[in-house]
Amino acid sequence: PLREMTTESLEEPAEIFPIKPAPMYLLRRPMAGGSKAYQGAGFYTADNPAFGATITYRLKDSLRTDKQERQREEASRAKKGNDTPYPDWDKLKAEDRAESPAVYLTIRDEKENLVARLPASTSAGLHRATWNFRYAGAGRRGGPMAVPGTYTVDLIKIDNNEIETLLEPVAFECVPMGMAEMTAKQRSETLAFQRETAELQRVM
Repeated sequence: PLREMTTESLEEPAEIFPIKPAPMYLLRRPMAGGSKAYQGAGFYTADNPAFGATITYRLKDSLRTDKQERQREEASRAKKGNDTPYPDWDKLKAEDRAESPAVYLTIRDEKENLVARLPASTSAGLHRATWNFRYAGAGRRGGPMAVPGTYTVDLIKIDNNEIETLLEPVAFECVPMGMAEMTAKQRSETLAFQRETAELQRVM
């Protein structure tokens, strides 16, 4: 459960709530692909929990582009019965060329090496995202699977080509399940080999 929000926490620009230990395992599909496989529509199935480490975070304010801010101000002026002057060409051109603000969840390992960067919502309120235990990489699945251990996540904002860290990193644990066949050393060596192979594929 989420902890109680205090007045102080609500004043912060962002917040990441405590993250439960995330069980790491290898996904299996014993009945082939799909949620029902060959069982047919009459076979009841429920969705599994999201695979990975689930991160719950909150943004105090929504991030808006310059155009959205102008339109919001114009709507407020119009509601009060005031004039809404049309912006000049230079302002419209600047709005058109401006990049939209973005928010990312940044995952790092114990040595503060970048592992993955997850796109996050720019809207105010509570949100959830799930890291699938994989390093950043090409393709739908991403790079190789990380090893069990302690990781951290923080929240960064990119606006007008400026990067701002919204809060300090929050630590969480990734706990192995059904992966006892390999020792911690073997897992680390396997990960190093997979990352070297992925880099070779990228260069080629």
